[in-house]
Amino acid sequence: MPGDHRLLDAELRAEPRHVIGEAGVGFDALASLLSGPGGPPDAGPGLEDPYLVIYTAAVQGKPRGAVLSHRNILFSSLQYICSLGLTRADIHVGTLPLYHIAGLGLLFATMHAGGANLLMPKFDADLALEYIEKEKATVFAEFPPILKTVLEKAEGRRSALGSLRHVVGLDLPDTVKRFEEATGATFWTGYGQSETTGFVSFSPYFEKEGSAGVANLESEIRIVDENGKDLPPNEVGEIVGRGPLMMPHYYKRPDVTAQAIKDGWLYSGDMGYVDDDGFLFLVDRKKDMIISGGVNVYPRDIEEVIVQHPSVREVAVFGVPDDKWGETPLAAVILREKGSISPSELKKWINEHVEARYQQVGDVAIMDDFPRSTAGKTLKRVMRDEYWKNKQEKI
Repeated sequence: MPGDHRLLDAELRAEPRHVIGEAGVGFDALASLLSGPGGPPDAGPGLEDPYLVIYTAAVQGKPRGAVLSHRNILFSSLQYICSLGLTRADIHVGTLPLYHIAGLGLLFATMHAGGANLLMPKFDADLALEYIEKEKATVFAEFPPILKTVLEKAEGRRSALGSLRHVVGLDLPDTVKRFEEATGATFWTGYGQSETTGFVSFSPYFEKEGSAGVANLESEIRIVDENGKDLPPNEVGEIVGRGPLMMPHYYKRPDVTAQAIKDGWLYSGDMGYVDDDGFLFLVDRKKDMIISGGVNVYPRDIEEVIVQHPSVREVAVFGVPDDKWGETPLAAVILREKGSISPSELKKWINEHVEARYQQVGDVAIMDDFPRSTAGKTLKRVMRDEYWKNKQEKI
C-alpha cells in the first residue's frame, strides 16, 4: 500500500542498486561489481566491434559487404566535424539514401556534433528546398543531379538557400560555381569508398579544381604500381590507404578481404595520381582500364572529351575484345535529344577530338539509359557483357 516502507524495502532488495561508497538498505557498493564472482560487467561494444555492413560492388557475382566498426564511424564523424566546423546549430538534409556511405556519414557527423537530421524517404527536390528554406538547413551531401535540381527549384529565390553553409559530394564545375555564387557556401569534394567509411581525401572544390582533395589528417594515401611499389608524384597507379577510416574486413569474405587488405593497407582498385602539392587526382577504376595494343587506356580521359559534344547527355566508355589490338574502346552514350546525331557521325567527331590514336573508339552505341546499381552507379560490366552478347547473336 502507498507509504508502506516495508514494501519499498522489499522492492529494493529484489533488485539491488549500486552506490558509490558504503552499501545501504537495498543497495550494494559499486566496488562489488568489480570483485564479484562474474568479474566486471560487460561494458558493451568496443571501438573495434562491427557497427554496420554496407554492400558494394559484387565480385564474380558474389556480394561484398564492407564491415564498418564503431571506430570507423567515430573517426569519419570527427573528420566532418573538424573540416566543416559542424556544431549543434547545424541541420543536415538527408538527400542521399542511408545505404550510401556519403549520406549516412554526414548524418552521423551532424548527430555527433549535436545537430539535427531531416530525412526523406527518397530525394524530392521540393521537400529538400522546403527543409532548406523553412527549417534553415545548413548542410547536405549530393551526387548529380541533386544540386542542379535544387538550384533550378530555387531560381529567382536567392534567400531560399541562404542558410546553407556546406554541400559535400561530386559534381560538374559549372554547377558548383553556380551554387557557390548563389549561396556563398562551400562545396567540398573528395575521394572515398564504402570500404573507407567515406572520404579519405577532402578539400573545397576550387582549392584545386579537378582534384579529389588532399589526404585528411586521419588517413595516409599512397600511389603504387602493380608490384605495390610507391610511384613518384604525377605518375598513375593504384590508390592505397590506411588509417582509422579503413574497414577491418568484408563480411564473411576472407578471400576477398585478403586481396583488398595487404600489410595494413587497403587496395582500392582505383587508379590515380598525387601531384606535387599533394592533391589526389582520380583517373579510373583499375578493372575498367583498357589495354589496347599494350597501351593503358583510361576510359575517363575519353569520356571527358565525349561529354563536351552538345548532343551528349551521358557517356560510358569501356573496353571490348578486338582481334588486332586485344581491346578497343567502345562509347555508350545517352543523347540529350533522340536522333540528334547518328552513331557514325558521333564516332567521327570523337576520334577527331581525342588526344591520342589509341583513345579512338571502335564503335558508338546510343542507348536510352544505362544499367545502374541501387546507388545509381553506371554498371559498365553489364553493358559490356550485354553488348557482346547481342553482337554474337547477330553473327
